Amino acid sequence: MGRQPNLDSSISCICNQPYKPDDHNPMHFCPRLGCRQWYHEDCLDGNGHISNKSPDERIQELLDIPQAHVHRIPPEVLRLACKPVIRGGPIHGVAGNVKAVSQAHQWARLYAATPWSESRPGLVLNGITLDRWLDSLDGIEVEKLIYPDDESDSKGFFTPQRDNEAVSLSYICPSCAEPI
Repeated sequence: MGRQPNLDSSISCICNQPYKPDDHNPMHFCPRLGCRQWYHEDCLDGNGHISNKSPDERIQELLDIPQAHVHRIPPEVLRLACKPVIRGGPIHGVAGNVKAVSQAHQWARLYAATPWSESRPGLVLNGITLDRWLDSLDGIEVEKLIYPDDESDSKGFFTPQRDNEAVSLSYICPSCAEPI
């Protein structure tokens, strides 16, 4: 089981300011075990920590999954796993999307490592199936996390035009230089 990010408010950004839940500047998290730091969005923007890599390269680096296996990941899981881990600000709230995105990373790795077979739809992580996990994210409206701008009657699957739009990894970590 993967570790959840440390939400300790003493973790600080490159500006050396701690997390302030009532601040309107959201913080982005670097999920790598050797890094695990939070950074203010304004600090990332202001210091040029913006990725110039393609969405495919960022997906592969973020999830540590070979590009040839990305197609094995259910589209909803891939979309959620590619969201940046963010907390704070008026949109994300105090806790943000930390739990949902961290768990989506685990699901993505499980599916990427599992070749297609008749038993694949029944994959289980932490004792639950993917469908049950998607339905029970502690009251989180999963559809809004996966498709925040979608007002349509979405079936929940990517269309070719929207695949790369789903990848919202635009920052790189100041410490490890990986996508966050």
